[in-house]
Amino acid sequence: MSGSQIAAEVAAALREVARDVGDGAFIVTLLRGPDEPETPWDAGNYGEPQEYELPALVQNYGGKVFDGQAIIDGTLIQADDKRVLLPATGPQPTTSDRLLIGGVSYAIVSIRETAPSGVAIYYECQARK
Repeated sequence: MSGSQIAAEVAAALREVARDVGDGAFIVTLLRGPDEPETPWDAGNYGEPQEYELPALVQNYGGKVFDGQAIIDGTLIQADDKRVLLPATGPQPTTSDRLLIGGVSYAIVSIRETAPSGVAIYYECQARK
């Protein structure tokens, strides 16, 4: 099975998870701003922000422990931060993008790509209000 086939299966699993728990679709919107001008004095229309609806798994970090220590330390991970898994079949998220989760806008603080054999299968994002 190729990496792209695995990525497609991960995306399908994220779409199906909501049916199994009965809460409807787990969809987040990735908001990507328009292109920036090359120079500050370069006036012009650089387009509208782009919106991508993506299946996702959204979790709180609260209560999780790693090597005997709580994950939330108040600096790198804060109490209201969310852990968001996005499929690699959509656009690759960046820290300049935002996520709309349940009508609330979150900044993407960090991104970790899972890419065995060099092919991305999903992105783990840390999102903050």
